[in-house]
Amino acid sequence: MIEHMPSSTLRRSIWVLAAATVLAAAALAIIPYVASTRIVRDRIAAEIGTWSGYRVEIGAPPELVIWPQLHAVLTDITFSDPASASGNPVGTVERMEIELAPLAAMRGDAVFTSATLVRPTLAVGTDGDPLTVFAGKGRIRAAVERTRATLAEKGPAAARADLPDDAFGSLRIVQGRIVGPDGGAADPLATGIEGSIDWPAFDEAGSLALRGSWRGEAVRLELGSANPLLLMAGAAAPLRVSASAAPASASFDGTATLAAIPFLNGRISLSAGSFDRLANWLGTDNPDWENLRAFSLSGAVSSDDRRIKLEEASLQVNEARATGAVELVLRSGGPSVSGSLAFDSVGFDQVLKALLPLTGSRPEPDGAPAGDHLLLDMRLSADRAAMGGLQMAEVAAAIQARKGSVALDILDARSLGGEFRAGMRFTRQAAGIGAEMTLTASNVDGRAFGAAAGMTQLVPSGRGAVSLTLRGEGSDARSALQSGSGSFAARFGAGTLSRFDLTTFLELCRKGGFFSLAETANGELQIDGLDLGAKIVAGVARIDEAEARFGDRRLWISGLASYADLGLALTGGIGPLRPPSPPNPLPDEAGFFVGGSWAAPLISPVAPAGN
Repeated sequence: MIEHMPSSTLRRSIWVLAAATVLAAAALAIIPYVASTRIVRDRIAAEIGTWSGYRVEIGAPPELVIWPQLHAVLTDITFSDPASASGNPVGTVERMEIELAPLAAMRGDAVFTSATLVRPTLAVGTDGDPLTVFAGKGRIRAAVERTRATLAEKGPAAARADLPDDAFGSLRIVQGRIVGPDGGAADPLATGIEGSIDWPAFDEAGSLALRGSWRGEAVRLELGSANPLLLMAGAAAPLRVSASAAPASASFDGTATLAAIPFLNGRISLSAGSFDRLANWLGTDNPDWENLRAFSLSGAVSSDDRRIKLEEASLQVNEARATGAVELVLRSGGPSVSGSLAFDSVGFDQVLKALLPLTGSRPEPDGAPAGDHLLLDMRLSADRAAMGGLQMAEVAAAIQARKGSVALDILDARSLGGEFRAGMRFTRQAAGIGAEMTLTASNVDGRAFGAAAGMTQLVPSGRGAVSLTLRGEGSDARSALQSGSGSFAARFGAGTLSRFDLTTFLELCRKGGFFSLAETANGELQIDGLDLGAKIVAGVARIDEAEARFGDRRLWISGLASYADLGLALTGGIGPLRPPSPPNPLPDEAGFFVGGSWAAPLISPVAPAGN
């Protein structure tokens, strides 16, 4: 093709190419001169100050680098607020590399396209406004204020259409840290900060990705928004946030505002391998949370000025999982939490232990216990549940916490083969935790009741009713039973007494000497009914009445049975049924003393006597 090009045209092309090359070389040669005489001397510090809004001091003359991009290298940069009373710097940067626009440099302007901050330090707490801390008082702040004014005057649609289009670019951070208002005299708040902020222009989308160390743990934070400027100005805008560290991870994806009254609408999630570790990391150390391991929460969140709702919620605490809805109301006297959760399986003892620390007696500045400020009212359901070793199914319950106390009501449940209801209240006191408990069960299976009570023999097989009232100390049902005082009653209908051969028992009693109740276990005794009543004092039941009736005879016992150590100290007998006021009482066929434990009673026969 060149062979056919006219010689005059070829010569002109060569001259044009040569001229362009000379001009490019001249431009490259002149840029350092122009930059050194005008930008470095007059413009870079001023431009940084304009962006940040602070007074900027550069410790040494900037160094200009041409290749591969035009950029300036600055060292020992200090940002100060002239209005600050303390005089401490707002921030410092050991080294800053700023990429410059070459054509603007030729005009004597400093137009930044990107910047890298090496070992920057940001001091927080010098200004109460978080926006000032992270956005400064310069162009970003001015753009935010302008957008706020448009929002207030014309509304979100007009503000969105009239956003400033100033170019921002990208900012890279290397080995940064955040300190308190003392300028780092104490331990830094965060160290080892690495990452970048990418925001091409004020009217475009932006993102942030940082990693660093906070309270001894490596943390990764990512934020993104289709309209960061609207978000900072307090208008609703899309927001994506994710934060992760070894103790926990959290995320939000939806719409939010960062105004004085925040607003959220989207999906949220939080998970922790150990809730106790997460609480310790966040500065809340409570030994009652040591058994709270896996914890996760997710759902659709929405909020207004005083209310946060979590719907389609999924919750896991240890092995327990639940779904439902939760609502948090921010009251002047403290937060209020309500809602409903449906569990597949739940341990109510663990739920109570988790809630009691929230109603602890640690005083707040106003002198009231911390729990006085918490109101909790939740409806719970569960396919399966456990409490104090008792297993339940098809459970409907309510749990409340207020003024230093937690109350759990089992409104309806299947347990012991019948219907079950219970109410428990645990209150923090100066000397510990006070516990109150009531329990009623109807149409229960006697064998299931005996197994729950730790009995292996003389267990009725018929159906009956059980009731218990108790007041003691402890943070769960078992500890309350071991220390409490109250009353117990049970009544069972016709059935059998398991593992009890009456003939063998009477023969061993006639022979005299100790024997184990287990020696009479090769049979069952048909009974017409069984009644039991007892008073409980400090975990020990004083049995006033316990009688099994069979035909015209009865088996009775009375005495002491300890729930704390499962020990027995009972007397009993076998004899005829008696009317309420017998004119001529008949003697018992056998009398005996019962010792040992509930699981392995020992019998010591005594001479028959009337009862």
